[in-house]
Amino acid sequence: MLGLFLLCSVPAAADELCPATTTECYCRPKYTFEYYIYCEYLGDVLEVPPFRSSNRTYEELQIRYGTTIEHVQDCAFNGIKVKRVKLQYVGLRRIDSDAFCGLEPYLEELHLDDNELREIRKESIQSLVNLKYLGLHNNMLQTYDPQLFATLTNLNYVYLFNNRIRHVTIETFRNQNQLRGLFLHYNDFEQLETGVFDSLTNLWELDISHCRLSRFPVGLLRPMVSLNKISIAYNNFQGLPSNTFHGLANLKAVDMSGNSIGELHYGLFSQNPLLNYLDASNNRFSNLQDGIFSDLTALRSLNLSRNMLHTISASAFQGLAELKVLDLSHNSLSSLSMDLFSNVARLENLYLDFCDLSELPDRVFEDVRNLKILGLSGNSLSVINAEKLYNLDLLQTLFLNNNSFEAIEQDWLGSELQNLAHLHLSHNRINFIHPAGIRELRRLEHLDLSHNLLTDFSDGLFDTTNRIQTLILSHNQLREVREYLFRSLWNLEYLHLDNNRITAIPVNAFFQVFFLITLETTKRQKCLVWMCCLSVFPSEFSWSATLALEIQSSDPEQPGSHPKVTPKGTTSHPDSTELGLENENMLPGVRHLLGNVHLHQALV
Repeated sequence: MLGLFLLCSVPAAADELCPATTTECYCRPKYTFEYYIYCEYLGDVLEVPPFRSSNRTYEELQIRYGTTIEHVQDCAFNGIKVKRVKLQYVGLRRIDSDAFCGLEPYLEELHLDDNELREIRKESIQSLVNLKYLGLHNNMLQTYDPQLFATLTNLNYVYLFNNRIRHVTIETFRNQNQLRGLFLHYNDFEQLETGVFDSLTNLWELDISHCRLSRFPVGLLRPMVSLNKISIAYNNFQGLPSNTFHGLANLKAVDMSGNSIGELHYGLFSQNPLLNYLDASNNRFSNLQDGIFSDLTALRSLNLSRNMLHTISASAFQGLAELKVLDLSHNSLSSLSMDLFSNVARLENLYLDFCDLSELPDRVFEDVRNLKILGLSGNSLSVINAEKLYNLDLLQTLFLNNNSFEAIEQDWLGSELQNLAHLHLSHNRINFIHPAGIRELRRLEHLDLSHNLLTDFSDGLFDTTNRIQTLILSHNQLREVREYLFRSLWNLEYLHLDNNRITAIPVNAFFQVFFLITLETTKRQKCLVWMCCLSVFPSEFSWSATLALEIQSSDPEQPGSHPKVTPKGTTSHPDSTELGLENENMLPGVRHLLGNVHLHQALV
């Protein structure tokens, strides 16, 4: 009882000490000895509500929920001690010059983001000498005093992204040698002065992406010897100086995507031995120099997608012994050399989607036997076989959608892909699948055959693929489903049959399908009946379920007609229980017979 009394008395004590003066503001203890002040649902007010003096140091003061504040008045927080102030999403338009008086010794974080600030005066924050975090992102800032941060020498993180800033001067970040993260992306400045970052010797992350920069000053980054990550993505750079990243021995990630860079100079990355991530996608590379990445022995991810590459030699990837992910999609490669991947033997993810490939050389992937994901979608491939995919016995996901395949022949992929779990074959021209077409894919879990020309399936097609959980057969020309077709799919959970010409499915099509959660049908069909008997064996009990579904007609000749559905071959039991579906979205497309699920338990 004493323990309960002490536990319940903490909030009461907090309320007695709370400096709030309005009922919309309250104090709350968290994490045992940390106290927070919250103000909520103040409505539209001109200024911050008053607070009375308190000797307690609060971890945070946050004004939130249903509150709009015009401005922060002078000495708005005078008398209270707080480490973190959050004034986000409150429509702030102005901050008075002495707004944070009294907080100077305590304030470490100031969150002013997501407001409507057009300017912030130097006088408003210059006395907050212990400030480590300043969030001004998602405002409307256009200009600011070059000396805005001059006295804030303890800043670790500054967020200025998504404003309308046009200029960054040499004075802006002078003396900010404690800065760890600087985020300037989504602004309107078109150039950076040489030397603007000279004081940022301890910076870890710099983001100047999505601006309008067109020229990269020589030596701009050299002073930032601690830099780990930089993004210059989506600017207007047409080229980079050959020494852009020189001197950055700690650099691990570079994003230069979305520019108009036409060439990577040899030696560009010669002084970045720790670089493990490079995104150069969405540029205008037409070729890669031999050995251009040879110094990047730690590189694990390389994205060269959406460029203008026509041919690539194996020597372009020389030195990339640790590479795990290579994205070459959306280029115009048209053909691949036999030894293209000979220098990237540890590759696990390879994307060659939308590369204008019409054929693959035999054993082209022989050197990348560790491959787990292979993307070949969006090409013009019409033939693929075990020779094309030789040595890929560890492959788990294969994308072959949006190609020109017409048939899946016997032992189509041979026995090479024994670990394949995800196979994507949608948007092809497949009209025939041999009964033994997928029999060797015994670990298949996801099979997508949608948007093809299939009219029927052979008996026993899925007999050896009983691990399939998702089967997508929508947008074909199926007219019927054979009896016992899905009998071996014991683990099937999601089946998509929508946009076909099926009028009925036999009662035993789903024999022994135990875990089906979703059956996707279509409102365009006049009527679809799904009746399945499930039998768990061996057991002293047998569970049987009957589900009858009627799909609303959209036949223009019979608008609104609902053909009567009479389940046949069903049995009842005196102790049967009617169950309602808990989620109407379990069976998309079904609306007016939801709940006709009868579960029967009977002794065998």
